Amino acid sequence: MKRSHFSLLCLIASLCGLFAGGCHADNAVTAFQAPAHFRITNQVVNLGLEAFTATLPGIGNSLLEIDIANAGFEPIVYRNMYMIQQDAPDLLIIRPETLTQYETLREGFLDGAGVRIYRIENGRFRMVREDRIPQGGFRASGWLPAIPAQRIVPATTPRYLFRWDNHNRPDVPYFFTVRAVARDGRLSQPATAASFVRPEKIGKADPGPPVLIEFRPLQPSVEDKAVPVPTGLRGRLQEDGALLLEWNSLSHPDLAGYIIYRSDHPPESHAGFRIELENKASAPDKQIRAGDLAIVSKKFFEASRKRYFSNRVWGAANETSLLLPSTVNFFPDETPGKSWELVPHPADTPVTDGGETCLKLKLDAGVREIIGRYNHSGKQQNWYPVLEARPYRVEAWMRQEGGGSVRFKFDGFYGRGDTAIPPIPFQVGPEWRRYVATFTPPAVQDNAEPGRMGIEFTGPGTFYIDNLRIYRDDADYLDLLPEELAELNSAGLSALRTHGTVRTKFRTHDMAQLTNDGGAIGGSAKSNSLPQLLRVISKAGMQPWLQVEFHMQPQEWAGFVEYLAAPYDPAVDTPRTKPWAYKRYRQGRERPWTEAFDRIYLELGNETWNRIFLPWVFGAMTDAKSGKRYNPGQVYGMFQEHVIAALRSSPYWTSAGLEQKFVFVLGGWNGQPFGKEAAQMSPSSDYLTVAAYNGGWDEGEGPPRLDAASLFNVLSHVNQAAIPFAEQHRRELHELNARRHKELRLGTYEAGPGYALKGLNNARVTEAQAQEQEQVMKSLAAGTATLDAFLARAYRGFELQNYFGFRPGAYWASHAPWYRGGQAYPSWQLIALFNNHATGAMLQTETLGVPTVDLKPYERRKGIKDAPLTAVYATRKADRHAVIVMSRKVSGYPIADDHGFTPTTVDLPFARAGKLTLYRMAGDPRANNLLSPRNVRIERIELGEWNGGRLTLNAASGADERGLPPAATFMYIFEEVSGKPAG
Repeated sequence: MKRSHFSLLCLIASLCGLFAGGCHADNAVTAFQAPAHFRITNQVVNLGLEAFTATLPGIGNSLLEIDIANAGFEPIVYRNMYMIQQDAPDLLIIRPETLTQYETLREGFLDGAGVRIYRIENGRFRMVREDRIPQGGFRASGWLPAIPAQRIVPATTPRYLFRWDNHNRPDVPYFFTVRAVARDGRLSQPATAASFVRPEKIGKADPGPPVLIEFRPLQPSVEDKAVPVPTGLRGRLQEDGALLLEWNSLSHPDLAGYIIYRSDHPPESHAGFRIELENKASAPDKQIRAGDLAIVSKKFFEASRKRYFSNRVWGAANETSLLLPSTVNFFPDETPGKSWELVPHPADTPVTDGGETCLKLKLDAGVREIIGRYNHSGKQQNWYPVLEARPYRVEAWMRQEGGGSVRFKFDGFYGRGDTAIPPIPFQVGPEWRRYVATFTPPAVQDNAEPGRMGIEFTGPGTFYIDNLRIYRDDADYLDLLPEELAELNSAGLSALRTHGTVRTKFRTHDMAQLTNDGGAIGGSAKSNSLPQLLRVISKAGMQPWLQVEFHMQPQEWAGFVEYLAAPYDPAVDTPRTKPWAYKRYRQGRERPWTEAFDRIYLELGNETWNRIFLPWVFGAMTDAKSGKRYNPGQVYGMFQEHVIAALRSSPYWTSAGLEQKFVFVLGGWNGQPFGKEAAQMSPSSDYLTVAAYNGGWDEGEGPPRLDAASLFNVLSHVNQAAIPFAEQHRRELHELNARRHKELRLGTYEAGPGYALKGLNNARVTEAQAQEQEQVMKSLAAGTATLDAFLARAYRGFELQNYFGFRPGAYWASHAPWYRGGQAYPSWQLIALFNNHATGAMLQTETLGVPTVDLKPYERRKGIKDAPLTAVYATRKADRHAVIVMSRKVSGYPIADDHGFTPTTVDLPFARAGKLTLYRMAGDPRANNLLSPRNVRIERIELGEWNGGRLTLNAASGADERGLPPAATFMYIFEEVSGKPAG
């Protein structure tokens, strides 16, 4: 058989399996290999298309603040939000699981906390009460299930093998009971309790087959008969440390099974689960009602597992470290000979940028303790920073009482052998002083071993330390590194989004900490703070897109506006009359921050629909006046409006012209009604934004393969997801704006290549799959797919679009780490290319002919018939036109012998150009620049003058005689355009 005939049969066979329209292979091949022909008109489809923006997950020159950090030793600000379950004038009745953070918090944890009660009345939020929790007012002692929800012990098996976890506290009593459950869900009273002590050592024996069964209650019965109480609860420790619980069998016609419960407290001391308020309601409308929203806040100056955390999480650092400063590695009330606390600075402290507190460390003679953390590693991992062979600086404010010693030291790779960095001693005296030293790593670590650095204190003595900082010596603390500033300057971004100040969960900050200098904050990524971020953004020459948690008090929102916008004249103003403006003035910023920027975007929280970010997400609520039920999106919109009203109530809002400067952003949910419903309830908001990733866990997709099929799938995302969702949201926007006085606009708060991550959406991602995913999502094909999606949304009205995120590393990153070259990944390269050369009014493009394919459904994507495989976008600014031509093809798929090139012509809306420049990203769609900037790069080609109203992609125009290469992006910049095309 001739090769051409064989190839044609292969082509037909592959297309029969791929295309949804059956085996009309001839038509499908013709459609797939058709030439592309477009016409650009002068009609504008998006007048407001500016440079794209980017998110800063956490930014600044620091080696200690690699995530949520507190090397400034500020008190821990705990905040939480609860939904009230029932009416009680002066009590907060909350689900026990929620109140205790699923059996994490101990009785008394929130004693002394402040409480705010919010209620919806006639479609608006109102804060109806402020109060406090008295000593003994946080009640969290009672029975909690010891087996998973919706599971019970079968009625025929009155026994259960309970296994302690390794992180459960040993050598203390645990109390157990059992309750019988009827088929309709009714529960018996608890059986007489029994207590048992968890052994110090527990084994890992095979637990055997599961004994629990799924349980869904039947419809409640009309009769309210009591369910019999189990008797004879007893237990026996097994050889492996497990506890076999047994009880007497029950015989009852309605019995479904049993539920096991446990408690840290003996039953006679159980106080239940609730929060008591200090004061009595002063009026009927201040009494607590079911459906109210409560926000609680407490500052912790100490940490104690014994006092504050349940036995269940005793050894679970993820939970108990909630109250630990990030550089402190022990609890102060457990080990003889050492303790610590956070103590306030006096008003006249010499410590600069000291914040509210410092660390007081007491050590007995010979006791050593390192204040530091594991914060670096080698080139064989992706989490920790890798130190360069260049100078670094360590500094701290310290003083001591007693005869102890102090030195800076390393553990790990730089603490031993030929690569050891010698310890640096500090002669610390009794008065506060700033101690500074530098060190230079002798070599670059090449393995994956984590290393620790910190200051080692040896007793006897009482040591005081504040503002422990370790950072590169060629830039200021928490400032942009020189290469970061250069990359931001070259990217042409219009705004930077401050992601480090949200997603704080329970360990967060108040407005006082948020407005401290960088480092003096207990709950933000890399210890980012408002003034530090504003300095960074101003230095980069961009606009701030501030993300702020919505849990602030009204007084804090007033302080927020004053800090940003109020002038401070020391000849007229005083710290008492303008405390927040004075704070800014004292930090070295005399003029209001609002004068430094043309606009300030403000987004409350982050994905307030996403339960990953509990507690700062919204649920459904009921209007206390009308009885109307509002869904979570509407509740979010009402709360946004409540905060905006608080901001507008500031006396500086109008005087500083903030109505024209602030831009309020709503974070919606791509393809879901959440954002639309929020916008309905927030007439003051300016933007409705969604996350729009190309693949990954956000899109419900697993890790891609590095093959033609996966690359084609990446390029097809724009047809199957970006465009359909953009059109859906554009329709919703039209409906919304028809009923609004203030025009709402569309945007994305996050977008770019998406990633499947082990554990998210229960995904299973092996190390090999993760490495392959990195190659795919940082490939030339992913770069084209990213810009294609941004432009497709812009064509459909999206004005504000954000790339996630600006940082080096793996997954959601813009650049390779320094030790892998530091080069920008393809997606970032193309975003920056557009920002620098192609912003302006977006023009209508007419499709006269285009290659197409029928795309099958994939994961959450719908099938698409006649999906176009070539796209053209155009923008205009004065006498400059940008024409971007993009391919959605890869060679060899879905047609085995297809080269992937597309003959392409574009009819232009002008006749000539004085100068034509081509920027092209082309080559192997699989190529990536994870390790080298040479594999994928943008080439610049000067094509001279241009005459003629048609652009044909061929060798003369910088393409190929076969046309547009597969997965390529070609950006033509026509300057000094003039004339009308013939015909």
